[in-house]
Parts: sequence; structure tokens; C-alpha cells
Amino acid sequence: MLLEREDVRSDGRVRREIRALTGAGHDVVLLHRGPAAHGDGERLDGARLRSVEPRGRARRLLAALPGPALRAVRLVRYVAAAVRERPAAVHAHDVAMLPSGWAAARLARAALVYDTHEYAAGVPYHGRGARLAVRAVQRALVPRCAAV
Repeated sequence: MLLEREDVRSDGRVRREIRALTGAGHDVVLLHRGPAAHGDGERLDGARLRSVEPRGRARRLLAALPGPALRAVRLVRYVAAAVRERPAAVHAHDVAMLPSGWAAARLARAALVYDTHEYAAGVPYHGRGARLAVRAVQRALVPRCAAV
């Protein structure tokens, strides 16, 4: 189970990981926020795609939520979708997916893999508050990962 916060089609790193995992015989499900029209049942590089974005009116209602509420609802949608798949492992792609990945792995009794891609706390486009939040999330959750 891979968790990706955006539409995966343009992310070469994620696609290479999918090909490596499926090539090794793993059944890979990728949860992402890509368009729901591209969602359930579609395959990409051997992985089954599942969009966590709602369709129709629910999508418009979700988009109208303020930032913190929107993030909380998306976290719950990722976790619920991941738990339904009953994964052996949950792979969180970047720090934004780490809380969802941890919750999903814990509820599904799966291993958690964190792919940080870069030193997230040091990314210059984040403000001081974001850097502190990233450090806190990593400090709390990285020790709970099966692999980083």
C-alpha cells in the first residue's frame, strides 16, 4: 500500500518504486488524491490506483473546508481507504503522508515504511511553523517505522 498526496502520474520516483515492488511480486495499491475519474480499478505500472477524493457534490464540499479541517478529513479518508485494503505494509511518501501512514499501519496492523525523499525539516520553502511541525511529526513517528 503506497500513500501519495498528489496524482502519481508525474512522479517518477513513485513510479519507479511501484515498478520495483510489482516486479518483485508484491500486490501494490496506490492511494492518491488524483482525479476520482482516474481512480478505482485503473492500473499504473502494475499498481491498482485508488483515489481518496470524493466525487460530485462531496468533492465541492470538501474543497470549501478551511485548511485544518480539510487536512483532517483527508487524513481520515486516507486511513479508511488504506485499512479497507488490509495491507501488509503501508508506504508513506513524504512527511505530509506520515501521519496518515502511521494511523493506517497501526489500524491495519501493518508495517510502516517512510520514504522521506529529502530532509523535510530543512526544505527552504517551509516557514518556521511548518519546520517545527515537520520536526515534531518526524520525531514522534519515525521511531515507529519498520523502515525509513
